[in-house]
Amino acid sequence: MPVTLYTGMTALTRRRRNTENHESWAILFGDVPVGGLSEINGTEGRMRWQWCCGFYPGCDKRTQQTAGNCDTFEEARAAFQNAWESLQPQITPAMIAEWRRHHAFTEWKYAMWDARCKMPTQTTTGRSRCFCGADISIDDTDEHVYSAHMAHA
Repeated sequence: MPVTLYTGMTALTRRRRNTENHESWAILFGDVPVGGLSEINGTEGRMRWQWCCGFYPGCDKRTQQTAGNCDTFEEARAAFQNAWESLQPQITPAMIAEWRRHHAFTEWKYAMWDARCKMPTQTTTGRSRCFCGADISIDDTDEHVYSAHMAHA
């Protein structure tokens, strides 16, 4: 069966990260963070740049995620671009969906903790109440999170 490549979004965007001591940029493919460029302390007090390309979950950590260090921003940007040109044709809708599901579940989990709600796995009955008011069980937690709390693109 042929693999459908993810062609729904083609443009990369970048956003400056909030850091006090160095410059740092997140690189996004739509809503998915696919890499970054960041200043790091180098040898002899020089600043250097590091870059990374790939996202998890979704990409294979061993074969699809890459990173490196460069002396200048321009070199790091070019290295990222080369890595991205290799990775982008491999991205499938399933990879994007996997990242989005993981992100939605993580956001939901922290919202539950912030609301001081117990997870169904933390009760003897295997049932709990979501911060949104819905009754949930161990068996239907994922379905509830993805249907009620996941932003659908």
